[in-house]
Amino acid sequence: GDIGAINLDYNPIYERKPELTELDGQWSFIDRDGLETNMSISDGGIIGSDSDDCSYQGSLAIIDPQYNLLDVVLNVSGCDSVNGEYIGLAYFEPGEEPMVHVDALNNLYGFHYALRRNTSPEVKVDR
Repeated sequence: GDIGAINLDYNPIYERKPELTELDGQWSFIDRDGLETNMSISDGGIIGSDSDDCSYQGSLAIIDPQYNLLDVVLNVSGCDSVNGEYIGLAYFEPGEEPMVHVDALNNLYGFHYALRRNTSPEVKVDR
């Protein structure tokens, strides 16, 4: 069999108390294949689309107010075999270039988004 190693480092950002209002706004992610995903977050609600015409709708919820870890539910539509409900976790990374990291999966597929806040008003999300 294969042998490997994994190194894990504790990130103190986990101990940062989350505020859903910090996530309000427009976010985007471009994966290594050039697929662009745009999401709008407001009051924990998520609406979005990507450059393959897939649509996203879902929610973020605080699991424990002491920790920067969020419950995420994403419903994907318009994507053929990828359609369906995905559940997972997310966290907020504040700073000069804030990010929302989202990992969600179902019994067939998984998504990872390292969403960056959009600062340009041109970004539009199909509803």
